[in-house]
Amino acid sequence: MSSYQQYQDDEEGRLPAGFKRVGYDADTEIYTYESPEGELYRGAPGNRYGRLVSISTPIGYDAEEPVHDNTTSYRYFLPFLLLVVVFLLIVIAPPWKQNFAFSKSIECEKGSIKHNIRSGETCYALSQKYATTVEELAKLNPKLSCDDLQIGQSICAPAANVS
Repeated sequence: MSSYQQYQDDEEGRLPAGFKRVGYDADTEIYTYESPEGELYRGAPGNRYGRLVSISTPIGYDAEEPVHDNTTSYRYFLPFLLLVVVFLLIVIAPPWKQNFAFSKSIECEKGSIKHNIRSGETCYALSQKYATTVEELAKLNPKLSCDDLQIGQSICAPAANVS
């Protein structure tokens, strides 16, 4: 026997009786074999011979297509969706930035009246309406922020100077 014949592959001697090689996937390095009954088998990645694993039913066998249930994917997607919603709620309306000061009832000093802020009013417009200065409004309302007036917010204004 020549040295070349000695190393030549003999598939019939290495495979079970009646099995033949029908395919090879170079990407995964997996060989595919067919049994005498028509059932397909595959070998381990990178191994031409070795343990064979069944991957199909015999050819011509009328088996139903497997039903794929997508509820598993929703179970993995739901927590991600919940995190996105919570993140968006925090970004759009952060609970720690809510100004609840105007919802509380305020007590005005003697000689001043309560005024509810309406749309478009500014500290300067209020000082003009009550014939006073913005600084005087700030003294009557220590927590007043002229940059952050809210519609419905209550402030104190001097009562003697109402125009």
